[in-house]
Amino acid sequence: MPIKQTNREIEVRFLEVDEQEILKKIKLLGAEDMGEELLQETIFYDIDKKWPEQKKMVRLRKSKTQKLLTYKHNQTDLLGGTEEIEINVDDLTKTKQLLEALGLKAFRVQEKKRHSFKWAGVTLTLDEQPKVPVYLEIEGPSEQLLTDAARALGLDWNEAHFESSRDFIEQIYKIPLSSLSIYTFDKIE
Repeated sequence: MPIKQTNREIEVRFLEVDEQEILKKIKLLGAEDMGEELLQETIFYDIDKKWPEQKKMVRLRKSKTQKLLTYKHNQTDLLGGTEEIEINVDDLTKTKQLLEALGLKAFRVQEKKRHSFKWAGVTLTLDEQPKVPVYLEIEGPSEQLLTDAARALGLDWNEAHFESSRDFIEQIYKIPLSSLSIYTFDKIE
């Protein structure tokens, strides 16, 4: 069965941005400030832990306004190369129990600080994860909108990253995310 285009995540990241400078540019664009929040996540893999190599995961996320269950499969490190299926859930405990009953295992709890903005059809987020410099993620419905936003912010598209955050955290910052069970601002192990 072919994957519907609507299940494609179209996003790009720019690493190690100057947070104050990029915030100034975002505000000058007149972007709508969606606020700051701490995201708390549990990452699930298959019981045999083959999914990390296949670049698959299920994420259970709690933000200040939502509880989301997300399946992600990073099929290629190209723009739009990630299949993403996301639904709202109302009970994190029951959802975790359901996933475990289906044979998935919670392998990691993690946190991320996020400051989000909406502008010209895209979402701009400044993300901070433990021991990783702040980076900007631009997500939207098309490559054109992403390149337009990057250009408006004065970013060089040649410096864009399309791989998953797990991949660039492991490759660039040498944090073995796939083997960690806790990746929070208070504790990494």
